[in-house]
Amino acid sequence: MRPFPPQYNSQHSEVSTPPRAEFVALKLTKLPTHHRDRSDNLSPASTGKPLQTVFNVHGRATTRMSD
Repeated sequence: MRPFPPQYNSQHSEVSTPPRAEFVALKLTKLPTHHRDRSDNLSPASTGKPLQTVFNVHGRATTRMSD
């Protein structure tokens, strides 16, 4: 996950970082739910192939069909 871009205050030259609670709330609101529905449809029993747990570009674990 990429860090927040530095937001510079015009009056001060220090970098202001968002508070921790705001950062957690931002992560929770941007959490996608479509990959959970897709993983329920692709169960190993219906396809016969084992599912492999991989990490996508956002750093979250997701399941993928192993060839």
